[in-house]
Amino acid sequence: MAPDGCRRPFPRTGGGTAPPPPGPGGRPDRRPRRHPAGGRAGGTGAAGGAGDRSRSRRSRSGGVGQARAQPVGRGGPDGAATPPEVPRRIGPGSRGGRSGSRPAAAGRRPGAVEATREAIAAGGSAEEVLWAAWSATDWPQRLRAAALGGGSEAQRADRDLDAVVALFDLAGRSGTRRGSAAAADLVEEVRHQEIAADARMTRRLQPDVVEVVTPHRCGGREWQLVVVAGVQEGRWPAVRRSRSLLGADRLGPEGATPPTTAGEVLAEERRLFHLACSRARDELVVSAVDEAGGEAGPPSRFVRELGLEPISYDPVAEPVPSAASLIGELRTVGTDPAASPLLREQAAIALARLADDLPGAAPRTWWAVRETTHRSAPLVGPDAPIVLSPSGVDALRRCPRQWFLERRAGATQGVPRRRRWAP
Repeated sequence: MAPDGCRRPFPRTGGGTAPPPPGPGGRPDRRPRRHPAGGRAGGTGAAGGAGDRSRSRRSRSGGVGQARAQPVGRGGPDGAATPPEVPRRIGPGSRGGRSGSRPAAAGRRPGAVEATREAIAAGGSAEEVLWAAWSATDWPQRLRAAALGGGSEAQRADRDLDAVVALFDLAGRSGTRRGSAAAADLVEEVRHQEIAADARMTRRLQPDVVEVVTPHRCGGREWQLVVVAGVQEGRWPAVRRSRSLLGADRLGPEGATPPTTAGEVLAEERRLFHLACSRARDELVVSAVDEAGGEAGPPSRFVRELGLEPISYDPVAEPVPSAASLIGELRTVGTDPAASPLLREQAAIALARLADDLPGAAPRTWWAVRETTHRSAPLVGPDAPIVLSPSGVDALRRCPRQWFLERRAGATQGVPRRRRWAP
């Protein structure tokens, strides 16, 4: 048998009580205080009508927090015990449903506790009871207003909404029991859940580690040594930012926002660069590749703005290319009309040696040299819808043939030979 507090998670109290005296800031004082009869009463004041047996009280915090049973001591010499406390906070800002605890809201809507009691008495499921408690507070409206805003308040509201959705999902899976049994089962399940600790707090306890973070995640933190790597022109600053297909990045609470200018983007990139550099307490290393005519390009203009003399390093050894990059380079040289005949011949010999071991080395697998194939049936029926992602639309606009070979014919790099376009 479950304890009485679990069979009746929200026990009824006695008559109405006077509101507690105001505390700091004019709000009701919720601190425990001495009961006139000798016991300790909660912040909502003393209430009569309690029996002389010890009861348990149930407290709930944050709407999705833990429920905990705590014994309430007996009263004074007359044997009167302090009454059990009902959950006073179904959500942040809810004062519960006791008479006098929130006079201003009593005439507008029923308290969360009263609504919860009614749902339990009506034999509602755990999800219905939770919805009654959730709807009886102004927390949904305040969370919605905060989530539609910006800054840290919106982030906290998003996290709270995610937690509420997870709690409702848990209540929906709580089974077929109804009434007080369903509410008690939900409370017990939430009580026994184990929440993993914040990974960021765990990393702070390990000082001798290397952390890889973005400039946005390093605000408010410092390290002895900071390495800002890959500061190349075109990557940092990245003045040309990609935009979404439907312009969702420009949607704000008041509608569409004006497009960001290149000057604003450059100022934001410079601010992030100086933010990353200022995180170093003792030593700062900024690395870039000085390859003006190569693939990497020149160093970023931000490196020159530091006003420091660059230190050049020679490579320790030539980089070893991967198999795919080696085959690609040999194919480029072997088919380049501007290359010397001897160089093209050596590239063809190297490809012939690799043809049996590496896919893509044999010329018979190259799409550009294969014969044109034909298909009697269309690839997509005349009435069938064509599904395109935003990236697919961009690829189709840039090169329709490449889009077809990669997205339809499966001619991507590393695809096995068996995946070919059959005639």
